[in-house]
Amino acid sequence: MSPALRTSGIHLLAGTLLAAAVLLPMLVVWYPQPLFDAAGTGRLPVFVALLATVPGPFLFRSRRRLIAGIQAAVLAGCALALYVQRPVYLVFTVDRFELVLAKDIHPADLAKASREEFRRRPLGSPQYVAVLPPGDPAEVQRILVAALDGGKDLQAYPQYYVPYAQEARNALRRANSVDTILGKNPGAIETYAAAAGRSLASMKFLPLRAKKRDCIVLIDAASGLPLAILPVDPW
Repeated sequence: MSPALRTSGIHLLAGTLLAAAVLLPMLVVWYPQPLFDAAGTGRLPVFVALLATVPGPFLFRSRRRLIAGIQAAVLAGCALALYVQRPVYLVFTVDRFELVLAKDIHPADLAKASREEFRRRPLGSPQYVAVLPPGDPAEVQRILVAALDGGKDLQAYPQYYVPYAQEARNALRRANSVDTILGKNPGAIETYAAAAGRSLASMKFLPLRAKKRDCIVLIDAASGLPLAILPVDPW
């Protein structure tokens, strides 16, 4: 192996390890499966980061410092994109969950939240919450019109969030039997039940609407508390 090729290989390995060290923790914490596929927004930043890492040392051997700087800038931009587009809330509303991304929540709405925990977007894994409609009929109408116009719906307003446990019983009343969707993704629910030591009768599900792909949230049939998210078509 020639020295130039060996150096390029070392550069490639170093770049790949750096990209993995930066991106993997973000993906594990912010985009736990199946939310990475469901949200869809994380795919492009990861692809761009890999594209910048792999061919650089082979295409620009004479300008490695320049390409290293470009790769670092691209990696930083991709990390920022993953941060801005990360899932932050799984919001129970009426009869389903909605996946809300960080970019969906406006800072002005964060400032209006009455509960301290909802005045900032979560920095860790996505959190389960519930949302209740405002008491003012005019505000309800305004949000409805905005949503129909392609704007934000109720789940993007943290000033109307409450802890999920407060609405768990309502969620349970709206939930469906898992028997109705066992054929949608054969084995997915059964595999989870076996791994968790649960019977199918001990679980129900609610749809999870997301940007790219809808999934299901399994909930405990006694308490209504969330158990797991599975890549199963709820419809």
